[in-house]
Amino acid sequence: MQPALTVLGRAGGELEFGELLDRVAAILSVGPEQRERRLGSGRETALSNDLRWALSYLSIEGKVRLSPDGGTVYASSSGGMAEAAAHYEAFPVQAPDADVDQHPQTDELSRLFRQANRRLKRDLLGHILAREPAFFEQLILDLLVAMGYAPRLAGHQAQHLGGRGDGGVDGVIYQDELGLDFFYIQAKRYKPSTIVPISEVRDFAGSLEAHKAPKGVFVTTAFLPKSAHKFVSAIPRRITLIEGEALAELMIRHGVGVKPEPLHVLKEVDPAYFRR
Repeated sequence: MQPALTVLGRAGGELEFGELLDRVAAILSVGPEQRERRLGSGRETALSNDLRWALSYLSIEGKVRLSPDGGTVYASSSGGMAEAAAHYEAFPVQAPDADVDQHPQTDELSRLFRQANRRLKRDLLGHILAREPAFFEQLILDLLVAMGYAPRLAGHQAQHLGGRGDGGVDGVIYQDELGLDFFYIQAKRYKPSTIVPISEVRDFAGSLEAHKAPKGVFVTTAFLPKSAHKFVSAIPRRITLIEGEALAELMIRHGVGVKPEPLHVLKEVDPAYFRR
């Protein structure tokens, strides 16, 4: 964040995203090879993703704002940018793909809807990172309840266990009143461009073994390596892995941490009326 704020301050508070990216790369002494390193999707470089996430986080705090298409960055207040920059250490966050697929057959409304959804996913993860770990752990429980995994038969169906002595698990969901069917949850917050160490998944599998739990859900705001997916497919206990973008999509689909915008109905001329 600090490099972005510093560059914006020097530029007078307004800069095209590409130029901002170039200047931030120069401040961080990012070499050509590192500059071109791409995320798993291949559609955007990791550095560009990092910058978009830093800007998203700063926009939540009211430090900067983006043009509707994300092409221009504005400082909310050009005066005092240096002071604001002093409060941040370099670069905390990254974003999922911010580019918008272009299809000739797709109408403008559909394109704008997809663009808004991508920005919403970025903002959701930004808000999660701005809160404490316990909030994230409870959020995952809320999401799984909203998805129907904890029948609302009793108040203890979804329990938050995070904290000291949690035994390597952050929560448990009982899927029946007698507690015969249950699964444990592990929620890990990481900078979204981070690849989570496979050791975290292995440790969670060990915790399931210790709790004699047949299954679990491992959720992170970041990415998991292919080796983690191979690992969970090879062990007897069933572990479902949920990564950052998929997490945001589930939150949107099940209405957790989001609210609907007012509905605008698009109308067109009815030729039948004028043929009467």
